[in-house]
Amino acid sequence: MWRLQQTIMAISDRYFDHHPILFHEHASELNDQIQELEQLTKLYNSLKGKLPVWTEIDITTLACSVREQATEKVAESVAIAKSRTLQDYGEGEAAWKIVLPHMLAQFEKPGA
Repeated sequence: MWRLQQTIMAISDRYFDHHPILFHEHASELNDQIQELEQLTKLYNSLKGKLPVWTEIDITTLACSVREQATEKVAESVAIAKSRTLQDYGEGEAAWKIVLPHMLAQFEKPGA
């Protein structure tokens, strides 16, 4: 959810002159969902010693890792948008060349 939020903000800043790209109600819903997940994470972390298997969820570390992921997601989303435009104009080969590096990168990630 944080990655989605960071991606939306980065696209808004870079391509829409800082104007929001989500309708207000959708942005509010996303923010509410993020807050609920943060609260659930805090609740889970408070259960130390009460569960048979427990590992702390480090919110700070997760939040930091999201920034890099969001940067990658922005590049991928922009490539897909450009590719779709090229396809609409009958430039299938050019469209494929734009998205291919992002598709191949998915296979290079650990655990893929």
